[in-house]
Amino acid sequence: MRRKSGEPYIIHPIAVAKIVNQEIGLGAKSIAVSLLHDVVEDTEYTLEDVKRDFGEKIASLIDGLTKISGTYNKEIRHHFRLRISGKCCLQYPMTSV
Repeated sequence: MRRKSGEPYIIHPIAVAKIVNQEIGLGAKSIAVSLLHDVVEDTEYTLEDVKRDFGEKIASLIDGLTKISGTYNKEIRHHFRLRISGKCCLQYPMTSV
C-alpha cells in the first residue's frame, strides 16, 4: 500500500513510533498507537477491529488522536500524546491553529 505521495504506507507510522520511543521515551501502548494511528482512517479496519485485536485502551487512544488530528496543529497532537501516556510536560504549550 502506498500513500498519495507514492511513499510506502508504513514509513510514516514507523517514523512516528521511533519519535515516540526514542525521542519522547513513551511506552508500548504509545508505540502501538503510533503504528496504528492511520489504519482506521485509511483502511477498512475499524475501531472495533482495533479494540478486538489490541484492546480497549489502544482503540480509545487511536480514537482520541484521530478526532483531534483534523482540529489541532502538530504541537497539540504531540502534547496529547504526552498526556495520554501519563507524562504531561509543560514544555509543549497548547496552542491552536
